[in-house]
Amino acid sequence: MLRERGELTSAEVKTVARTVGVHERTVWRRLERARAAGTADLAPRSRYCVTDEVRIKLAYYRGNIKRVHQEMLEEADDPKQVPSLTTLHRAVKLDLAPGDLAGLRSGIPASRALDPHLKRPPTCRNEEWEGDHKQAPVLVWADGRLVKPWITWFCDCHTGVTMGWAVTPHYPHRGSILAALRSCILTDDIHGPAGGLPRRIRIDRGKDFLSRAVTQAMGSFGVHVDVLPPYTLHLKGSIENLNRAATSMFFSTLPRYTKTQKLDTKHRAEEKDPALTFENFVDLFAQWVRTRNTEHRMAGRGNLTPMDSWNSDTTPPERATAEGPACLPDGRRTLHPHHPRARDPLAGP
Repeated sequence: MLRERGELTSAEVKTVARTVGVHERTVWRRLERARAAGTADLAPRSRYCVTDEVRIKLAYYRGNIKRVHQEMLEEADDPKQVPSLTTLHRAVKLDLAPGDLAGLRSGIPASRALDPHLKRPPTCRNEEWEGDHKQAPVLVWADGRLVKPWITWFCDCHTGVTMGWAVTPHYPHRGSILAALRSCILTDDIHGPAGGLPRRIRIDRGKDFLSRAVTQAMGSFGVHVDVLPPYTLHLKGSIENLNRAATSMFFSTLPRYTKTQKLDTKHRAEEKDPALTFENFVDLFAQWVRTRNTEHRMAGRGNLTPMDSWNSDTTPPERATAEGPACLPDGRRTLHPHHPRARDPLAGP
């Protein structure tokens, strides 16, 4: 339009070239083509496309593109009419979804792992919680030996607040789950301000989550428990995202992290560093949870922190009676049957 009015200068061409990321001569050349063709759109390039026959061959050879190319060369009267292996790879990548190719190679479960999942509609705070166990990939000292602590925690799906947690130096059990739930529900000076009773909780099919003690505790508060089918991690994405964030943002920064870079086939970096004590690990973990709740800004939630999102929600949380949480066993008298000297679980807000 500037050129038609006679107002186009080199300054505009330089600005467009810098913005688009091309050379100035490219912009002048495109202008000449646009004048000749009457449009500024580029003509589509002709390329090789995957046909139904190629799809059948891919299914027959379990997604082996090179084997399909070999058969195409064997069947062709003129090998020059067959696209190159690189061209065939490019066409398969453009025309087949990643899940389709994974399904041809490994089956339906591999294909489902690449399926897109829709987001749940927005709700309100305390509408849905998700809970899980997470073994920290960090070695700490507990009872005179190096162990990997286990974390049991719950998060609010709408606001992203970590509602409560419990840490044990041994495999978690129903006592650690009840201790974590107790810290979630209470709203006193230690455990608050986020808290209250959820309407539903999503959990996996772990035996400790399905134990009679946990079921009766949630039933006494009228909380609906959704037990998910096996191998459906995408159905509790909020807590799985929290597990990944804890690994990449917190556990990986601690001494004796078990997934550091490999120096050779047997040794890893920093494997000789002094290990934290269990108490120090719990203190650092509590500090990280508080920092994440109050300082971590989430782009998917309007660049708000979890606590800002919680406080901006006007839905009144349902408070438990004073006697209710007191009736919840906090896990301090429940020991793992296979660890008679196991330390009591430490619960935190």
